[in-house]
Amino acid sequence: MKKITKICVQEKNKNRCNVYLDDEFAFGLEIKTAYKYGLKVGLEVDENKIASMTSEDEISIAFEKCVKYLSEYSKTEKQLYTYLKNKEYSSKIIFEVINKLKENAFLDDERFCKRYIEQKSNIYGRKMLELKLLQKGVKKEVIAKVFLDDETDFSLTATNVLEKYLRNKEINKKNLEKAFRYLISKGFSYEEVKNALSNYEV
Repeated sequence: MKKITKICVQEKNKNRCNVYLDDEFAFGLEIKTAYKYGLKVGLEVDENKIASMTSEDEISIAFEKCVKYLSEYSKTEKQLYTYLKNKEYSSKIIFEVINKLKENAFLDDERFCKRYIEQKSNIYGRKMLELKLLQKGVKKEVIAKVFLDDETDFSLTATNVLEKYLRNKEINKKNLEKAFRYLISKGFSYEEVKNALSNYEV
């Protein structure tokens, strides 16, 4: 057991305090965590209590960082995991933080998937959207579920993308062949590309 001999507010962050055990600096904590655990000078704490407090504090700090990170642009669970891993948080802390983000509706891969499709379905076909979502870490079953409810007409999208691609280009066999390859590269199916090109004759 060690005795708390001093608790003081940090100079650079008034929401945190430094805790001294047996006259030596031991660790920093958010003030709300210190209050929660009833810390005061003279109180004796064991290693288990210290570990519990510092772990909770670390989770709180990581959570706030993630909320700020997510406020800039929504991310997938995998992207958040990579973000925290790069900041050298332990797997245990990452697991706790990600669960907390989910519980507070800051992290939702299905919602991310829906928004991504809404934003990008005017330039990509379904295959490309699926590939990009998989690369971002969204699970196949989540993607399949979202597409099941999606009402995007990718045949119409293919036609619109084709029109933009051919704008200011001469309509000839060579350019239509290039357009075919372009649409395929954007993730449109063969049938969707074929239907879009059927509006042009050379």
